[in-house]
Amino acid sequence: MVLIRKIRSLFRIIGRNIKWKRDADYFRGKIKRQDISSIPEGKKIILMPHSDDEWIGCSQILLHNPEDSLVVNMNMDGGDNQELHQIRRKEAEAVSKKFGYRFITVQDKLSELKEIISSEKPKCVFIPCYLDWHEEHIEVMRLFQEAAIQCNYSGLVGMYQVSLPIPAGMINCGMSMTKRQLKEKWTILKQMYRTQSFLPLKRFMLNEYINGSITNEYAVEAYSVCNFGEWTCYFPNLLLDKEEREKYKENLQDIMIIRTMLEERDING
Repeated sequence: MVLIRKIRSLFRIIGRNIKWKRDADYFRGKIKRQDISSIPEGKKIILMPHSDDEWIGCSQILLHNPEDSLVVNMNMDGGDNQELHQIRRKEAEAVSKKFGYRFITVQDKLSELKEIISSEKPKCVFIPCYLDWHEEHIEVMRLFQEAAIQCNYSGLVGMYQVSLPIPAGMINCGMSMTKRQLKEKWTILKQMYRTQSFLPLKRFMLNEYINGSITNEYAVEAYSVCNFGEWTCYFPNLLLDKEEREKYKENLQDIMIIRTMLEERDING
C-alpha cells in the first residue's frame, strides 16, 4: 500500500509539472515584448515580511547590487513557533553574509522603520506587490506607508512578486536571467533555506520564465516601480479584498487560474 501511494504521488507530481509547463508556455506566448527600465541606481531598502521573501522577490538585486542594498527583516510571525522563527531568521542572516549585503531585524516595527528610512535616505524601497493574498505582507505595506509619510519619504517604491506573479501590464522594471542564472537562484534558496523545502520551486521558476517574454530573455525577475506619491494612490484602494485573497490562496498551485484572474483584474483596473 505504501508503494502504491508513493507511485500515485509521483504520477500526480509529474502530471502537475507537465500542466505547469504547458500553462507557462501558453502565457509566455501571450506576453508581448516591451521596454522596461533597469533597477534604480543608489541605495535600496528591501522590506522582508518573512525570511525567504527577499530572495524570492529580489535575489538579482542582492546578487548584483549588494553594496547598495539593505534588507530589513520586518519580523512577522508567519504562523511559525518561536523556535522555527529564529531558525528562519538565522537562515536569512546567513544568506546576507554569504552575498555581502546588510541585514537588520526590527522589533518596534513602525518606529525603527521610520528611523531606518530617515537615516538611509534610499533611492527606492522594495516591498511585496499590493496584489498579494498574505495578510502579513499587506501589514508590512501599511507599516511602510505610515513610516514613509511620517518621515516625508519622496523616493521610489519597487513592488516585487512573492507567491503571486505581477501582471505583465504592471511590470516596468526587471532583471533578465539566463536559464543557468534562474536555476542558480532557486538552488541557492533550496540550499540556504532548509526550512522552506516544501516550496514548489518549479512553479516559482515558471512564473519568472513567463516574465522572460517581456525582454525576449529566458526569464525575468520582475518589479513594478513608481514614485511614492503614485504608490499611495494605489494602496490601499487596489488591494485584494478578503474573498479575492481566499480565492487566490485556494488556487495558488494552478498557473492557468491565477494568471487568468490577475489578467482580468489588471484589465479592469
